[in-house]
Amino acid sequence: MEPGAEIDINNLRPKEMVDNEQELINKAKKEKSLRQKAEFLNVALSPEGKKLVDLVVKKMEARVSQLINNDPEASAYKKILNEMRHKENMAKKAVNELYDLHME
Repeated sequence: MEPGAEIDINNLRPKEMVDNEQELINKAKKEKSLRQKAEFLNVALSPEGKKLVDLVVKKMEARVSQLINNDPEASAYKKILNEMRHKENMAKKAVNELYDLHME
């Protein structure tokens, strides 16, 4: 005698049928999740949504600055970066002045 279809032991139904149903359920869940995420785009791109994002960004920047200023190590890194930026700006000005002198 040949073996029949595999049976799911939880509900005694053919395993292939149970697997197909589960696949459909998973696809439906994924579609629902994607639709919910896509709906958020309407909120984020609306004028009100953009204002909210801008407000949160400003609050976050202020908080990060506060944390950096209260952390000695982070504050030291900030000073290093500022100094490097200052030196870079001075170097660019010097190059421009040298170019101008050379072109006269």
